[in-house]
Amino acid sequence: MNDSQKAAVYSEGPTLVIAGPGTGKTYTIIQRVLHLIRDKQVKPEEIMLVTYTVKASKELTTRLTNELSHLGIEVNLHDMYLGTFHHICRMILKEFREYTTLERNYLETDQFEQKYLVYGHLQEFDQIPDFEKVVSKGYTDRMGIFHAKSPWKRCDLICHYVGGLSEELLDPEELRRKYGDVLQGRGEVLGRMMMKYERISREENFTDYTRLQTETYRLLTNHPDIRKLLQQRIRYIMIDEYQDTDYIQEELIHLLMGPERNVFVVGDDDQSIYRFRGATVGNILSFCERYGTEQSHFFKLDTNYRSTQGIIDFCGAWMTKLYPNSKIWKKEGPGYYRYLKGKIKASEEGLHPSVIKVTDTNYQNWLKKMTDLIQRLKKSGKITDYNQVALLWNSVKSYKAKDLQLMLERNQIPVYAPRAGHFFERKEVAWLLGCLLQLFSCFSMHMEDYPELEETEQMTETYTFFLSMAGQMMNQPEYQPLKHWVERTRSFISYEKKMPDSLLGLVYSLLSFAPFSDWLDEAVEGEVPEVRNLSAITRLINRFGYFLKDNHGQGKETVDDVCFFFYRYLRLWFENKVDEYEDEERYAPSGKVSFLNIHQSKGLEYPVVIVASLEDGPWGNDDWIPAITAKVAGRYPYEPSDTWHELDFLRKYYTAFSRAETLLVLGSQIDDKSRKSVPSLWFKKALSVLPEYDDPCIPYEKMEFRPVKAAHFKQRFSYTTQVALYEECPLKYKWSRIYRFASSQGMGLLFGQLVHETIEDIHRAVLRGEEKALTPAVLYGWMMANYTSLAKKENTWLSQSQLDAMFQQITAYVSFRKGQWGDIQEAELPLELVKEDYIIDGTIDLLQGDGDTVDIIDFKTGKKPGLDSPLMAKYKGQLEVYAYLVEKKFEKSIGQLKLYFTGSPEPLVTFPYTKEMVQERIAQFDETVHRIMDEDFAHKAVLTPDGQRKACQFCDWKQYCWRKK
Repeated sequence: MNDSQKAAVYSEGPTLVIAGPGTGKTYTIIQRVLHLIRDKQVKPEEIMLVTYTVKASKELTTRLTNELSHLGIEVNLHDMYLGTFHHICRMILKEFREYTTLERNYLETDQFEQKYLVYGHLQEFDQIPDFEKVVSKGYTDRMGIFHAKSPWKRCDLICHYVGGLSEELLDPEELRRKYGDVLQGRGEVLGRMMMKYERISREENFTDYTRLQTETYRLLTNHPDIRKLLQQRIRYIMIDEYQDTDYIQEELIHLLMGPERNVFVVGDDDQSIYRFRGATVGNILSFCERYGTEQSHFFKLDTNYRSTQGIIDFCGAWMTKLYPNSKIWKKEGPGYYRYLKGKIKASEEGLHPSVIKVTDTNYQNWLKKMTDLIQRLKKSGKITDYNQVALLWNSVKSYKAKDLQLMLERNQIPVYAPRAGHFFERKEVAWLLGCLLQLFSCFSMHMEDYPELEETEQMTETYTFFLSMAGQMMNQPEYQPLKHWVERTRSFISYEKKMPDSLLGLVYSLLSFAPFSDWLDEAVEGEVPEVRNLSAITRLINRFGYFLKDNHGQGKETVDDVCFFFYRYLRLWFENKVDEYEDEERYAPSGKVSFLNIHQSKGLEYPVVIVASLEDGPWGNDDWIPAITAKVAGRYPYEPSDTWHELDFLRKYYTAFSRAETLLVLGSQIDDKSRKSVPSLWFKKALSVLPEYDDPCIPYEKMEFRPVKAAHFKQRFSYTTQVALYEECPLKYKWSRIYRFASSQGMGLLFGQLVHETIEDIHRAVLRGEEKALTPAVLYGWMMANYTSLAKKENTWLSQSQLDAMFQQITAYVSFRKGQWGDIQEAELPLELVKEDYIIDGTIDLLQGDGDTVDIIDFKTGKKPGLDSPLMAKYKGQLEVYAYLVEKKFEKSIGQLKLYFTGSPEPLVTFPYTKEMVQERIAQFDETVHRIMDEDFAHKAVLTPDGQRKACQFCDWKQYCWRKK
């Protein structure tokens, strides 16, 4: 550690660390955690570490476990509050859910699903008086022509306002009643919007990321005893990327902070680029003021371990001298709207110039020059892989990005652009969806009967294109088997007016034929992007079942449901612009130049960075949220509103420029004659000081470009969902766990999950000392509450006879205990053990016993299989892994390993425990994990003595495997 890092790591009390690009931010956070655990004997569960992204939390988990393991310190990271704000809110809500308004088994929606649910209620929103003052149906241009706004875009705006105002903690009822006339009556409209959205979310039992935070906030404010409990439990709070936090997150920090106020935040105000998501740079800029200037600590990390000095100096100059309005940072009084960084020095001396430009007055010549630069670097051997080059754009969907991508690909330079919006242009996607459309002629031959298709521009034309593409493909001789199957299945659906299989089942039938099976064959041996896109379609269809209004149940769609899928669900997915697969570990795939949005590049670094959106400027849309917040809460933004666009523009391109390690390139056509000057005037001064890429003075031959650093996350492995699955069939493991194909077999688990959840409720009541409350009426109430919420989530319903059988199994378990509950020690206990290169993960249903000897019990719904069956052997292996975790983590002796089968008259099965047996199981576990990590998937399930692959009986891939055989 350098001196600045040491001072920060060892500080106590409120601490702010300003860490610019490449200054060792993550390293400093890790050293802080190590210091707390190793030197101050702080328990992991007393630490809360918040990251901005899931990827960052995985990286921290990996690096922390490695460091702690080297020090011989074993910790259970399940006990540590580590993850994004949303993940930590999930943890808190799970523990105290009964004190919130959340029902059990709520459906957590992503951004698309949130808008989709609003879309289904758009007419209700339209009935709000003066709704168009906030969410208009379109606009009229200067020529008097009306331009309609699509309903989907209006839903996006509704979600934006509801989420933004909720995260500002504005009460909708107060907003409507007290401030309804604010902004020409918009306060009334916004308040009613929030109330309607909240009602819908409760009725549908869904929650979005905003509600996770607002429910946690209400829990902590309405229940001081829970807040005090968490404050006592969490002694140290650390927040990464603090400049990207919003108002509610800052309030959550204060609610969780104990009297010692050990809040340690790290960030860089110059990289605050998420205002459009509600982030406020004021949190980091006013940190010392809020926590007290005398009581808080302030540190700056001033050594950059990433970039050359030339790049560092250019980035600093961009924020001060190279921008036309360099005085914009100055406040009217004393101070600035940023921290003055002073001199940032590179850890190694770099060559000058390391910042260059590529320009030309002719657009096509400029594209050729951009291509020429990359070719020169590759042919000269300075870069050994195209993935060392990244092009950053304001939008990868811009015409310039598309033109340059085509130019590079014509010159045999592959491009990786997962967010360019090309998903529906991919051949494999068009073929698969085209084949599905061909199956349902009731829709594809009568698209004019579905006026809703007209809401989305080019939707009918796109479906027609898919049909044409699939038809041309199936007319090729090698694809005749697929064509014959499609024709037979289409005839069945047309004649019988019913489904021969679920929609997802039909997709798996299609995948068993070439050309789809050809891509699958390739994927057995390595990474195939086409298979990633096919997998995405299965996940889409799987989620579709959650949103069907008629309760046919998942996997039981009707023909009308499939038509609905095409004219609404898939259509809106198309309008939402689907991104392609991105690998968190291999963020720069080998052999390809990366095309990224600037926001997407945050946290990444590349040897060569080319920034090519120099026609951009400080433009943006105005938003009602800050104005409403100021009027209602009296809380004003940190910076003047008339400076926002320029400040955000400066920060965005500072973030882009600072991704470069060795060479930063600014690229632009030069065109001052057009109506819109290119580059924009905001970049002209910066470009004027740079040499052209072909200037002889640029010493390319002396530059050294490091390989792209791959992110290696320590993987978690559990026995049931991973190791046992691989041992059953490695190929099935690859499809479900690596390529993430959705299963069509997960629809019949409702019964078992409900029994398990209600038994979990029983154990939690016992641990609270409420075993006397376990009456039949209470048990039935718990069961039905679980059923109502889970059935609503899964969109699957049980018959009365099934509910009666379920209740019988629950009451039978209570009778089996005969009132003997005193030996229960833990229920639903999550455990993990850090190994050298992976983490063993598991959750134990029940731990019971006296003193230091415990029994491990796992609950299985259904009837008991034979003692010598493969399924029983699998269950036994799971218990042995749990025994290993308990021994290692708690240093307790294991008594017996038990299985309780809820559907059997003699439910208990007991296995003896020996250390040798467990050690043998863990050795096998370790061997299997390493085969998975070595990507050894090119074989199927082992044959059973009767010659049948029993694992294949309910497998989605049985047709693919059998047809291949």
